[in-house]
Amino acid sequence: MCTSFVYRKENVWIGMNFDNDGKDLKISTHEGNGFLVSVKVNNRYFPSIGINQNGIFVNDSSVDSNGEGKYKRQSEKR
Repeated sequence: MCTSFVYRKENVWIGMNFDNDGKDLKISTHEGNGFLVSVKVNNRYFPSIGINQNGIFVNDSSVDSNGEGKYKRQSEKR
């Protein structure tokens, strides 16, 4: 997920997600000290993105597999 967040004091949060294809999300706040967004995978929620009161941002990207051996780097021949 390509996600961004901005904190503008007074507890105003602005968030954007550019590629959520219907994933089930859960947002947990931590008493105004940050938040954590978790994504449901196989009936369990896993941390995906978050930020704390010190401005430390984490993004644990997860993508669907394209299948073993199917990815090919771009080359001059194609």
